[in-house]
Amino acid sequence: MDLVDWNDPHNDCPLTEEERLSLFNRGKELLDLVRFELGKDFQVQDDLDWIIN
Repeated sequence: MDLVDWNDPHNDCPLTEEERLSLFNRGKELLDLVRFELGKDFQVQDDLDWIIN
């Protein structure tokens, strides 16, 4: 799964909508895990929206 088409990198992400949604959901799962492991003493920023927009 490539987020950049290295033959034409200025174009949009070459992933299908389904692939982008899958990547977004997996990222959210990882984000939740990191937040859980770190606890409330840390603030973890969520910048995943670019994947589905």
